[in-house]
Amino acid sequence: MIRSMTWLGIVLVFVLAAVASASPAADLLFKGVKTSLSSQDKESIAKQVGLTLSKDRKSFVDEVGNTLSVAVRELHLNADRKPEVLVIISGSVYLFGSAGAGVQLYIKNSQGRYVQNLGVPAADVRVLPASTQGYRDLMLQGPGFECPVWRWTGKSYDYSHTVKCS
Repeated sequence: MIRSMTWLGIVLVFVLAAVASASPAADLLFKGVKTSLSSQDKESIAKQVGLTLSKDRKSFVDEVGNTLSVAVRELHLNADRKPEVLVIISGSVYLFGSAGAGVQLYIKNSQGRYVQNLGVPAADVRVLPASTQGYRDLMLQGPGFECPVWRWTGKSYDYSHTVKCS
């Protein structure tokens, strides 16, 4: 009886350690980011972002070896008190064309999992004061004088129109 309890305790310690420790990609993606996300949410987002770690595991690289800059921000786009997560990846014309950068937006779905909702070439996202169906409108910023505005459709963000960039 004592022997089986000891074995169970050892297994439990290893399971808890495995759950608590994040992958190197999740650790690097969220390094220095003040966030309320759980380790499981960070891990899920890191897998979906899909970036490749450099050989020294200190940065991310694109398919041709360019070092990428990655920024992560929590946004609050609706009233559900669950943060949305914006990932901005820059430093690769190979991945994003003349924009040189791309944005990915992750929103928690009805099952409680973060899913990618937006993934387009852009340098940044500006949250606008206007809302559509309970979610704030987004202006994507990048090269040029016109910036696309994306609006919530009830299920996802979709292109709406362009405005002069400000």
